[in-house]
Amino acid sequence: MRKSGEDLRYVHLKGKPDVVGKLLEAHALGLGTGWIGCCDAPQEEPAKRILKIPDEQVLQAIITVGHSAEVPVRERKDIKGLTFYNEYGNR
Repeated sequence: MRKSGEDLRYVHLKGKPDVVGKLLEAHALGLGTGWIGCCDAPQEEPAKRILKIPDEQVLQAIITVGHSAEVPVRERKDIKGLTFYNEYGNR
C-alpha cells in the first residue's frame, strides 16, 4: 500500500514487482490468480470498507487466489515475432 499524498507519478511502479512475485508464487503452488488494479479506481473505496483498511492507506492492487476450475491451453508464441534485434522493426 502507498500512503495518501505520496507522489502518484511513480507509485504504480513500486508495487508491481511484489504483485508479480505473488502471482508467480501462487502459480508455482498450482493456484490460479487474478490481479485487480485499484490505484485510485472506483472500486478502491468499497474494497477498503469491506476489508477494513484505514482511510489513510491507498490500495495498489488486490490479488484473488484460488483453485482454478479450468486450466487454459495456450499456444507458445515464437519469440521472433515478439522481439527486435538492435533496433525497433529489425527482426
